Amino acid sequence: MDNAPVNTSGFTLLELIIALAITAIVSTVGLPAMSDWLGNQRVRAESHLLWQHLGLARQTAVLRRQVVVACPTADGLRCDNDADWSQGWMVFINLDDDRPAQKDPHERLISRHQSHDRIRIVSNRRTLRFSGDLQRASNGRLLVCGDRPDQPPTQLVISPTGRTRLVTGDTDTGSLVCP
Repeated sequence: MDNAPVNTSGFTLLELIIALAITAIVSTVGLPAMSDWLGNQRVRAESHLLWQHLGLARQTAVLRRQVVVACPTADGLRCDNDADWSQGWMVFINLDDDRPAQKDPHERLISRHQSHDRIRIVSNRRTLRFSGDLQRASNGRLLVCGDRPDQPPTQLVISPTGRTRLVTGDTDTGSLVCP
């Protein structure tokens, strides 16, 4: 028999156990922080998307000199009768300027969006109206909230001229609270 040393490669059981222990410790520390970061990014992304849609509504109203409405919607066809924007929203040209606004079949849909299921959006207005002459629009607030109570919400504040601004880190949300 040949007593030459056998050249083997691989991990010993001890090395494998140490590697698994280090992986478990890093995962325990890192995953909650990653979850928090992802939740904050969801709120931020949904806030910016809503801000863009409201800006599009204002821009379309001015360029076309028509009344444009943004409203919450669950089905993407008609405005909901409450101020909960959590299911999604739509923006349309309101040719007949009906109040409360409803999208009629002949009115052009500009955009619509279905919200993320872990995001809650509440408002102090059921609809937001943007006029083509910039004299008067619906002022209001929308509060975009995550799924955790300790997560800071983002506010969208709409001025009487229809200009929308994002406010983050502000604790003054008026009468709006995250559900």
